[in-house]
Amino acid sequence: MMKAATAATTILLLYPTLVSSVPLFAFGGAALSCVLIYLLAWRDGIDTVRIIRSSVAINTVLGAYNSFLQLLNSDNLSSVLSFMNGSLSGRSWDHVYIITAYASIGLVLAICCIKNANILQLGDEMARSLGVDVASVRIFLSAVAAFLAAATVAEAGMIGFVGLVVPHIARMMVGSDYKALLPVSMLLGAVILLAADTLGRTLIPGMEIPVGIVMAVTGGPFFLYMLRKKGKVSGS
Repeated sequence: MMKAATAATTILLLYPTLVSSVPLFAFGGAALSCVLIYLLAWRDGIDTVRIIRSSVAINTVLGAYNSFLQLLNSDNLSSVLSFMNGSLSGRSWDHVYIITAYASIGLVLAICCIKNANILQLGDEMARSLGVDVASVRIFLSAVAAFLAAATVAEAGMIGFVGLVVPHIARMMVGSDYKALLPVSMLLGAVILLAADTLGRTLIPGMEIPVGIVMAVTGGPFFLYMLRKKGKVSGS
């Protein structure tokens, strides 16, 4: 998300005439960051821990760049504040049409990934023994995720924790089979986002709290709870 947001913020602040192409630039930024992460994580193969460390390093650098960019354009932040906070305010059917077009493509690609994604859950060695090219599949999955994240970030801004919290809840409901997990996550994500947006609009009379802030406040503690619960289960 940070990768897509960085590209989108750059366009909004430095090249406002290209605002209609924000989804494409967001995807380009996300894709480029994914390539950098995999290059940094590659050492005789891709290790999950190295991917996480590389991602944290890239996100830190991009966060600093975003802050510096906003500092240089402090007089022109009004158009970016709602984007950085994540908000559905002011969105029209035109935005819905745009996100539908991108999401339809991403959904078709995601459906094509279901079989290999399920196999990867068996472990790398088992997946290789079943004829799956683990590295290629992970790269393709990352590209699809970057495409979907870029499309949503470009239209709705940075709404965090939806992609972290919702899949965990959906997995508790229907298990780990992506044939069920994918559609349930989609519907559950829409419901939770709508509930958070409604809460932000009604919690304080006369004031609208951006949905990104609501999701961060509620989703952060829940994600920490999930990490702690998973640790206890692993420890037992």
